[in-house]
Amino acid sequence: MNGSPTSPSGRYLVSVTCADRNGLVATVRVHDSKSGVDYRDPTEYQLRERYFVRWEAGDRLLVYSADIGTFTYAYCEPCNVESQFKGEGPGGWILAK
Repeated sequence: MNGSPTSPSGRYLVSVTCADRNGLVATVRVHDSKSGVDYRDPTEYQLRERYFVRWEAGDRLLVYSADIGTFTYAYCEPCNVESQFKGEGPGGWILAK
């Protein structure tokens, strides 16, 4: 984690969890404090490479991984495209433009 786990607006909380494979794989989740919904990125990030997440202005989430690249996500509701982060709510997290 690079910086605060809480988004600039205070609405979202990001967490990074070591998934499996002896702690060498991480997954990212975003919790929406307004709706109570958790969103999970299905990507498994390899921790043997440089890896970090951080919030940017406008509650945009930057995920950097040396092995697959840098991605910036933004929340949308409703989403007109398939969302990357899946949850039980009506919205989702998509690649930001």
